Amino acid sequence: MNSPGGIVDEALQIGKLIRDQGLETVILPSTACLSSCPYVLAGGVLRHVSLRGAVGLHQHYYDTRGYRREQ
Repeated sequence: MNSPGGIVDEALQIGKLIRDQGLETVILPSTACLSSCPYVLAGGVLRHVSLRGAVGLHQHYYDTRGYRREQ
C-alpha cells in the first residue's frame, strides 16, 4: 500500500473487508501509509512493513454527538 490517507470511516470499512477476505497487507520500501491508512493496514491477517517504508498515524477526534473531526 502507498497512501497519504483519507476518510477514517472508509478506511475502517476497507480494513474490515481485507480481514474478512483473509488477506495480508504490505508496505513496501520507499512507500508510506499515513493518516487513516494504518486502519487499512491493521485489517491484514498478516501485516508486513518494510524497514524502509513509513507508517504514520495522527489522532482522530469525535465530538460528543459522534461526529468525526480530524486534525
